[in-house]
Amino acid sequence: MLTYYCWHCYGKNRRASGRCGSCGAEIAAPPGTSFEEQLLWALGHPLAERRLGAVQALGKRRVAAASGRLRELVSDQDPYLAAAALEALVRIDGAERHRALLEELRLSAPPAVRAVARSL
Repeated sequence: MLTYYCWHCYGKNRRASGRCGSCGAEIAAPPGTSFEEQLLWALGHPLAERRLGAVQALGKRRVAAASGRLRELVSDQDPYLAAAALEALVRIDGAERHRALLEELRLSAPPAVRAVARSL
């Protein structure tokens, strides 16, 4: 059985539209929601693989609106997500804009993040 996640609260539902069983709001994204907006939404998704895919896609697309959230994700407890967020952040904004962050991460981050920081 498929699981659908509410646009508003990420609550699990058995249908793609209608009222969310958790929060009562419409399950589906609002009409006209762009693909980039959906990717930004996916940064908070309960499934790690969805968050990781969104981070990678936002970086490839160089979505400037994602920078703030990506910077937050650089500190995520999942070191692979944090490393991917750092790569995407630098791809979007450039390494110079985040030079201080990169220097800090080269010294004190988890190994996966440290390796990315050192490569940039």
